[in-house]
Amino acid sequence: MQKDYMFIVSLLLFSMFCLFSIFYIKKYFTPERLKNAEKIPRNVPLGAIFGAAAIAWCVPQSLAVFSSNSVMLFSIIAIVAYLIGCFFLDYLFARALAGFIILLSHYFMAQSFAVDIPMLWLFSVFVLVMGTSAIVIGGIPHYMRDFIRKICVSKSFKLSIMAVFGLYLLISLYAALIQFL
Repeated sequence: MQKDYMFIVSLLLFSMFCLFSIFYIKKYFTPERLKNAEKIPRNVPLGAIFGAAAIAWCVPQSLAVFSSNSVMLFSIIAIVAYLIGCFFLDYLFARALAGFIILLSHYFMAQSFAVDIPMLWLFSVFVLVMGTSAIVIGGIPHYMRDFIRKICVSKSFKLSIMAVFGLYLLISLYAALIQFL
């Protein structure tokens, strides 16, 4: 079996993101910090970072569809669309994060069938749920704000969301470890 190091690194980075999310939710999503937490989905600098990451990931993947003569034009259009989004799109972080997670879940799903992961159905279900929830957040970004409000005020909801991130952490580490070994 050929090792796909990009897939392993992506899984490890995603597991680090899950671990960071657990600690961030635990520390900063409290009733006292609700006003600041509500502003996260509209955060422009974070949205610009995730938007740039999504564009940087998306453009090279889509170059196979276009002819070599139109690569420069396609890249310019992607950069212009990115800049327009950064200046005029509301809920930029929620939309950019959702787009990035959609691309990530698509990549994980495609790679999971190319490699041999025991209990593939479990990994596939988690990736499907991840991508579907990102589609909902991307389409209705104020749901992310409402979700953050619910995490801040409800201790049981906060613990359950941290548990979900913990499950994603364990599953991504498991898939990376299986792929690496």
